[in-house]
Amino acid sequence: MDFGWGILGRLNKDGWIVIEQSDVGGGQCGIAHFQMAMSGRVVWKTRVFDTTEDETGYERWRLAGYQKAIELLRATSRRARG
Repeated sequence: MDFGWGILGRLNKDGWIVIEQSDVGGGQCGIAHFQMAMSGRVVWKTRVFDTTEDETGYERWRLAGYQKAIELLRATSRRARG
């Protein structure tokens, strides 16, 4: 697949992506496993993308509005950075 007529980039064939979802409670689904392996060229550099992510520990939050959601995300980000 070419981007910008092949000038901006190109994805090589034989790449793949796996996305697995699971029930995270309350009838909601979330991404539990993400895996990607592909290569390509971005402008003039060849890049290899090989990533695996496993997500766990989903928590259900009751929010009173988007302002509360932003506040909780900022607090979580600060805790993650230490």
